Amino acid sequence: MRKFIVLGLALVLLSSALFADDALVMPARVGRFYLAPSFIFGTDTFNASGDRVLDISAMSGGIMEKKMFNLGAALEYGVNGWITGAIQWAPGFNLWSTIDNVFPEAAENDARLSDLGDLFVGAKMQLIGNPAAPAPNERMRLAIAPGVKIPLGKGPDFAEQFTNFQTTGNTDSLTVSTLDKHIFGLGLRSYFDIIINERFFVNFYNEVLAYTSDKDLKYTSFAEYARFMTVFGPVSTNVEANGTARYGYDLTFEIEPKFTTPVAERTIFTFGLPVRYVTSPGRKYTFTATGTGDTDAALTALQAAFPDGASSHIITLAPNISTFFMGWPIPMEFKLTYSMPLRGQNAVANSVIGFQIRLYFRTGSGD
Repeated sequence: MRKFIVLGLALVLLSSALFADDALVMPARVGRFYLAPSFIFGTDTFNASGDRVLDISAMSGGIMEKKMFNLGAALEYGVNGWITGAIQWAPGFNLWSTIDNVFPEAAENDARLSDLGDLFVGAKMQLIGNPAAPAPNERMRLAIAPGVKIPLGKGPDFAEQFTNFQTTGNTDSLTVSTLDKHIFGLGLRSYFDIIINERFFVNFYNEVLAYTSDKDLKYTSFAEYARFMTVFGPVSTNVEANGTARYGYDLTFEIEPKFTTPVAERTIFTFGLPVRYVTSPGRKYTFTATGTGDTDAALTALQAAFPDGASSHIITLAPNISTFFMGWPIPMEFKLTYSMPLRGQNAVANSVIGFQIRLYFRTGSGD
């Protein structure tokens, strides 16, 4: 059950796959709306040694097969010639999900991941590049995008789900983890393009997202809360205990060669081949205990059962193709991405098939 703790790292790829792109910004008063359905699936995991192995449930001994259909969205708008404001929701929400072989055969054997992602709100500023930028340059582009991650609620209440599972043994409505951290975060993205020629450039992308507070274990994952209750139960007489987890940060690096060429009048074809590295530190746990019972015994048991987690790492390759129909009454771009895990450590080896529909609009005359 502890494997679900690192499931969120794989889902971070949804956000970086959707928004890494390049150092370009939107023209002034031109907007772009994204609709991004994604299918996530996998049966493997990268263990502590970095080996790719089948993801076996500690509860049932079966292979855990994960399938999720997620729908994300975003809205970008050119404030002026070098600043683009953005609201991004990826991962968005799971329209459907199933995780097989989590629990023993005696129970309903499928679980789910039913949850919403959080919002990233920020601004992308091109400092070097087009003529409107502070430092015009024809051979390179540099942009930064500060922003904040705004939680949409706390996520599933795993205390309630644990009580229902203990009572009924039924997993029909059980969500095993959260789709996002659901904690306020501070983020910074940077983009650097080296322009080889008019059809080919290489993008270097970096994102750091730091989380500003701890989170109660009843809102982190079913596995963590179940472990908390299993350990605390025998020492809970006249004692009340609370546990929190600190997430730290998510850190992403990416390099993507990108080729763009016209294929018809006002129709642009683009091919990209990004290699992406994502890492996150292990969770750190804090426990408190009050009451007239043996609070020291409760703290000792909980601290022994929750050592600080090991860091997680994953490297993926995400080839993508897109076609931009600029001459349509509503200009539209379609992008198809397949993200495949190459190497990792303490991370779920999920694959992601992503499809994007981008609609462009103008609110006035551009610069």
